[in-house]
Amino acid sequence: MKKILAALFMLLSVQTFSQVAQYRAINGILIINATKDGQAYRYTNKNILVNMNYQDGSFLLKLNNTDFYQSDSATNANIQDTITQEQYVFSGILPLNQILDQQTNEQNYDIELQLTNENLNLYQTLNLTMTITVPNASGQKNYRIFVINGILQNDELQLPAFSGFDNDIEMWIQFSGIATSN
Repeated sequence: MKKILAALFMLLSVQTFSQVAQYRAINGILIINATKDGQAYRYTNKNILVNMNYQDGSFLLKLNNTDFYQSDSATNANIQDTITQEQYVFSGILPLNQILDQQTNEQNYDIELQLTNENLNLYQTLNLTMTITVPNASGQKNYRIFVINGILQNDELQLPAFSGFDNDIEMWIQFSGIATSN
């Protein structure tokens, strides 16, 4: 009987310790502000899917050229007549240990993401700022709000969707990270 109880205790202990929280990114949004001939344009895409791995800090966001275009918006209708299916990938490693150990409600981090597009032979390192908000930092540690922002240089990137636009293109990537248990 003691052996059965010991085995049952070991089984429950192993099962309890193996239930590590998994994290997923939700509510992703991409916002881009650009100017052309004095006219301001704003692109908003509320359907982006961010992949963020809380085990190694890897970050991945894939966008199509159509993500920079809103045909139902009068101000964006003339941005680009020919839309192609080119894919842009933002990837990098986020400072995972700092994020998990964050003790304040809001913290800024300088990060580098790689922007790639194989069709355009584009491989560019972007220096961006990431702000992470932990609502009620002393309480719920399993929920974070991520905002990655920076200025893209149009003359360096030469993205087809922004041909003829001014040099500074503002970009925000926003999403929430939440812990879920297995």
